[in-house]
Amino acid sequence: MDLAKLRNLAAAMIRVEHAANPEVLPQVVELIYELVAGNAALERTFAIWISAVLSRRSGGALVLPEETSLKELKMTLSHRFEVWAKGHEQRGQEKGFQEGRQEGWQEGRQEGEQVLLQKLLIKRFGPLPAEVLKQLACASTEQIDTWADRVFEAASLDEVFRVH
Repeated sequence: MDLAKLRNLAAAMIRVEHAANPEVLPQVVELIYELVAGNAALERTFAIWISAVLSRRSGGALVLPEETSLKELKMTLSHRFEVWAKGHEQRGQEKGFQEGRQEGWQEGRQEGEQVLLQKLLIKRFGPLPAEVLKQLACASTEQIDTWADRVFEAASLDEVFRVH
């Protein structure tokens, strides 16, 4: 093996050890395969070494079957990353759906509380000025709760919306 191939092989080994993105591993395994092609002993040795490195880096979570060649290892890694990517994507979609549903529920609740408070204020004090309607539209749930607590005891709209 010439010096250029050895340097490329060493660089590929470093990429396996320190890959920040696991999706590059199949390409690195392919590069190593090309560099040692034709030498069955080296292919087997690198397949074992790469499997051990990946197992160690994953804290034992990634257990690869004993591969007889780098080509088989590359295929296994490609398949595993596709499965993992789909699993992560699915979990991400589920989490996004749950968060969106929760946010929608909170927004709906807040809007309902605003409408209810508006009706109570109209019933108690008559038509509401535009400024009060704007305050209601921009209010937080906590502000609406505070104002709702004051509706039946306040003598005027100003008392409902007082700062203290």
